[in-house]
Amino acid sequence: MKTDVLIIGGGLSGLAAAVKLSQKGVKKITLVEASGKLGGRAYSFVHKETGDVIDNGQHVLVGAYKNTLEYLDIIGTRKFLSVQKNPHINFWSKEKGFSTFEIGKGKVFSSLRFKGLSLKSKLELKKVEKFFQKFPSNENEIQKLTVDEWLNSLHQSTEAKKNFWYPIAISVMNELPEKASALLFARSLKASFFSGEEDSSILISIIGQTELYVDGAVKLLKESGVEISLNNEVISFGEQNGKISKARFQSGEEIEANYFISCVPYFALERIIENSTLEKNQFLYLKEFQSSPIISIYFWFDKEIIEQEMLGVCGKNIQWIFNRNKIFQSTNTNHYCVSIVISAAYHLIEKPKEAIEKICFDDLREIFPNINSAKLNHSLIIKEKRATFSASPTLEAYRPNSKTKTENLFLAGDWINTGLPATIEGAIESGFKISKIF
Repeated sequence: MKTDVLIIGGGLSGLAAAVKLSQKGVKKITLVEASGKLGGRAYSFVHKETGDVIDNGQHVLVGAYKNTLEYLDIIGTRKFLSVQKNPHINFWSKEKGFSTFEIGKGKVFSSLRFKGLSLKSKLELKKVEKFFQKFPSNENEIQKLTVDEWLNSLHQSTEAKKNFWYPIAISVMNELPEKASALLFARSLKASFFSGEEDSSILISIIGQTELYVDGAVKLLKESGVEISLNNEVISFGEQNGKISKARFQSGEEIEANYFISCVPYFALERIIENSTLEKNQFLYLKEFQSSPIISIYFWFDKEIIEQEMLGVCGKNIQWIFNRNKIFQSTNTNHYCVSIVISAAYHLIEKPKEAIEKICFDDLREIFPNINSAKLNHSLIIKEKRATFSASPTLEAYRPNSKTKTENLFLAGDWINTGLPATIEGAIESGFKISKIF
């Protein structure tokens, strides 16, 4: 079999690349995916016991995700994003209880009505705001710093870090503040909170991630003649005259192509390269990458325990709680679903699911005492040991560009040099960028 463009990997970067290339008029595109589903980590499925649509981890978007919103416009699903009115983030801490931080032009990092911090800590947030008045011209000052080191350099209090910065930083970076890149975090803050009201808006899907990111794309790609093949894993490349000539599959099949676009994670690409005859020195950077885990937990109760749509939790194992009934605008009063996200979950990832469930339930009991009168009907825990790359300051120098030294091999994925941490926006942006090369 022969095609013009072979896209390897059907995650969001692969789908974005296929969508853009088909829009551009490239006729013979083949997209192959090793698993039986598309969307990569952004997928959903039906929970058998309840019939609820469950995501492989809750995602929150912001208005600054321009490439993501364009992608959703193209595939026709942007209408399924709920835009939060009067953008805000709800927090809970043991010291302050529940509090709300308002987001928006003129209010970012200066809301004196925020009850989650003392007046002194709120005033210290101004030092971060002052830093961003010069950003990005002062990027070089924080290139080698971790998030924690950066916050310390701006004299952020222990209270401000624990009850404000850390919940945001860990969720954005999927990495611990003492390991995460300050530069990537600052870029994310700049794009989301310091560029205008529209960019700082918070958006949450009211449908499952497969419906949001995948189904519309598949329909569009099939109408454009793109061939999609699932359960088809590439194991190596064949080389001829310094270029890739074909991809070999686990099944024994081979596909020839003029161009090859790798949209798989770094560890999957490393396996392919190891089995190929390509010059391996150009891919030594792959060994520098490390992974960071995410755990998602779902609880179904017989009554509502949380009023907020989403809640950031400070100083506990739980980091973010989402009211799935409210997000999905469900009128089902038979059960109430709560989802929990724990990013950079190094301390929990190896624990048995029963232990993780107890740890999270104990946290919920402290936050919502009314849980004692609720009955837990079902639970589900999803572990992702290699959810994202670990976005450390030292790794940034190793993230590759789209073009490789092999003339007809290109890279896409949230882990390549997007200038962003491991986000949906970075994945889709990298896929879009491929179309500009052709």
